[in-house]
Amino acid sequence: YEKAASILRSHETPIVLAKVDANEEKNRDLASEYDVKGFPTIKILRNGGNYVQEYKGPREADGIVEYLKKQSGPAST
Repeated sequence: YEKAASILRSHETPIVLAKVDANEEKNRDLASEYDVKGFPTIKILRNGGNYVQEYKGPREADGIVEYLKKQSGPAST
């Protein structure tokens, strides 16, 4: 995830990949809000978190980067 985050940070339009430890007390409300039940859970948040999608793609850095770059592009090509 760190490798993917590093690559996405340097994308033309930076894409944020953030890690949250849902077991920490301070993050439990956030985990509950986004229905995080286990590790690893990846959620895609758009429009300030108003639209949430469960990520079901590849779990290695290259797959995550490719998928998220496609998601950040135009609706159709």
